[in-house]
Amino acid sequence: MITAKATDASGLATTSIVNIAVMRVTPTNLADLAISRLAVPTSASLGDNLSFSITVVNQGPNNASGVKVTNTLPASVSFVGATLTQGAFTQSGQTVVCTLSNLVGGAEATLTLNVRAVGAETGSFASSISGDGIDPNPANNTATATTSVQPPRLQASLTSTQLILSWPASVTGFSLQSAASLSPPVNWQPVSATANLVGDRNTVTVSLPLASQFYRLARP
Repeated sequence: MITAKATDASGLATTSIVNIAVMRVTPTNLADLAISRLAVPTSASLGDNLSFSITVVNQGPNNASGVKVTNTLPASVSFVGATLTQGAFTQSGQTVVCTLSNLVGGAEATLTLNVRAVGAETGSFASSISGDGIDPNPANNTATATTSVQPPRLQASLTSTQLILSWPASVTGFSLQSAASLSPPVNWQPVSATANLVGDRNTVTVSLPLASQFYRLARP
């Protein structure tokens, strides 16, 4: 209510009262979308297959439409595929967009991105969620994690007379080398035995050395 008083030239005072009604309108498209969980391996070896898991939630109060999750992969991995509890995905380069469409209040969705480690470096993974409505808390829309990819692991097994060395076949550009001692200067030499493909691994079989021998994978 607003009250106004005025005085005319004769000195008479007049009072006007105006009633104003105020209505509070709550938007019906208000939805707090959030990245609630991000599970990313902190370390891996070159050639490893990895899974990045993202859980998103609509914390309400209303249903959300046009929901999508944009994921940016680090340069150290290549995209293999994805599984979603709802929706579909598209991929271009290092960006994977998961379109969930509608997400009712209180509901969750889980996205799993399958990748392969292709570069020995540390990189950052980022995931962000958005929708068509009003998000009252955009601070929880984005999450990041770091994955460190190390040079490929060389696995060894023994028989009574042989040493079997193997590494992921998806790893390219590396050669197997050996040295009789790790005292500097280390004299690494190429292993002459040919690598054979066994399953998804490159495998080299050598006779058991009579003395200590050290092996590594290295780029030429």
